[in-house]
Amino acid sequence: MLFFACFWCYINFRLIGSVLLLFYFPLLSCYSFSIPFANLLILLFSSLPIQCSQIFIKIGFLNYSIEGLGQSPSAGFYSIILQCKEFSYSYFSLTDCLIGSIHYFTTGLHGFHVLLGSFLFFIILFYILFSSIYPFYFMEFSFSLFLSSHHWHFVDFIWFIVFLLVIY
Repeated sequence: MLFFACFWCYINFRLIGSVLLLFYFPLLSCYSFSIPFANLLILLFSSLPIQCSQIFIKIGFLNYSIEGLGQSPSAGFYSIILQCKEFSYSYFSLTDCLIGSIHYFTTGLHGFHVLLGSFLFFIILFYILFSSIYPFYFMEFSFSLFLSSHHWHFVDFIWFIVFLLVIY
């Protein structure tokens, strides 16, 4: 609901505020497109290893699922590094205008959710590594991986909307 409020504020300001109040919008550069687009591709392709590891866990191959559970959080942390780089190359700051505030708040909130999903995957990964003696016990505990993967897909979907609406 918070993301919806951010999107609504941005669209309202973009459609009505710019006409009535004559606010300016920051100019785009090659950095303002390439870094968020790379972030989008990284987050979209990081969902594939999670789905593969979820299938491997359902089949019972816990050893193959470790690689997928390591790749997705690593891609999440790399996405956070790219967001910090995007903030450093940005032409506007948090206090320049309303668009800057919405941009920083929305991408920061998304970054928080990426960190949360990455930590959840690392917890599941460590649980698999340390429960290799009793592999069938994890089969009953795989619901946490199911919920975490759905959270990750939601984060991907939100970044796709942020990329389309807020950034461009």
